[in-house]
Amino acid sequence: MINSRRCRRLFSYTRLKMKQQSELLTREQCAAFKGLAILMVMCHNFSHLIKKKVALPNENEFGYSIINGRRLIKWLIAGDVDYTLPLWFSAITGGVFMFVFLSGFGMTRKYECSGKPIPGPGRFIWQHYIKMFKLMIIPFLLTLAVFHFTDSAIFMRTKVLSWQWIMYFVGQLTFTINLMPKPHISITPGPYWYMGMIMEVWIIYRLFLYHRSGRNTWRTAWPVLVFMALGIVVSAVLFNPSYARHNFFIATLNFGCGVLAARHDWSNINFKRWQLWCIALLFLVLYYVSYFSFTLWLFSTMFTTIAAIAFIKLMPRWLLATFKWVGGVSAALYVMHPMFRYVFLRKVPVWGDYTCLFLYLAVAFALALAYNPLLKRLNRR
Repeated sequence: MINSRRCRRLFSYTRLKMKQQSELLTREQCAAFKGLAILMVMCHNFSHLIKKKVALPNENEFGYSIINGRRLIKWLIAGDVDYTLPLWFSAITGGVFMFVFLSGFGMTRKYECSGKPIPGPGRFIWQHYIKMFKLMIIPFLLTLAVFHFTDSAIFMRTKVLSWQWIMYFVGQLTFTINLMPKPHISITPGPYWYMGMIMEVWIIYRLFLYHRSGRNTWRTAWPVLVFMALGIVVSAVLFNPSYARHNFFIATLNFGCGVLAARHDWSNINFKRWQLWCIALLFLVLYYVSYFSFTLWLFSTMFTTIAAIAFIKLMPRWLLATFKWVGGVSAALYVMHPMFRYVFLRKVPVWGDYTCLFLYLAVAFALALAYNPLLKRLNRR
């Protein structure tokens, strides 16, 4: 009885501390943030694969090239109508990094700031592995079947049950595909490589970054800062590496910023609308300027994330509610959306860019809405 009373008092004290610390993003805004992120991921994964006759500006997603910046300038000056500006803007990289930021933010709020006990390292890793496995196993098998019959995937050109195919299959199910040779090829079909990458980040968080205080002090912040610096240094030294940009190095900056943001008290910071507009536009401009600066490119993963946070805070209630609904099915959307992507990409020359994009989004939403109830039942089990 005494121990239970002490636990209740401790929990009440922890909740009181939570009330004193204002959050960067509310629960509703986090859900809307997920909705915006998944739409950016889906549009990006479709739009940048559309093949055109002209030399299009590519995104500096997994490596840096100044040529992409020069192509962007030439394309804007030429005013090419064959690949319109809104469609290219929809291919902005950043959705994945927004998920990474939200992962660091949410995990810190869950285990550090709420007073909820965190499992031991082994149990922590197992619980999160099972959670990710249940999320992706059914969509992954369905995607393999669709890719097999449509002959859309590179890995399907190899003989089924060959050692390369078995290694690929085991790597995907164990989230170690990122560690295999040539991950930029072997991860096909995306986006399941993200699960291996984020599992690596979660393991590092549990072993080195977690601190029960849930507050930013030098003692709690320096491991996070070292973790962030590690990813930046590796990207600077090996700025076009397949392994570094498909593993946890690509996520250190955004995840670390998410952890620090969750530990920070935002009660004394109250941005006005014009300030939020300035922040959003400034960091969008910095994102495009990073096409011409390798130094800025090292930090570009955070530019779209900061701009998105500002846009979320600027949204009217009806738009926030819409993105919140999309965020509610974001997990199902993420694992289901690549299934018919190449089917609609093949129809682009016949049906047009935007027609195929909208049909692709509609089919992805239909699949996600059908899968989401099953996913909830799997999670309850």
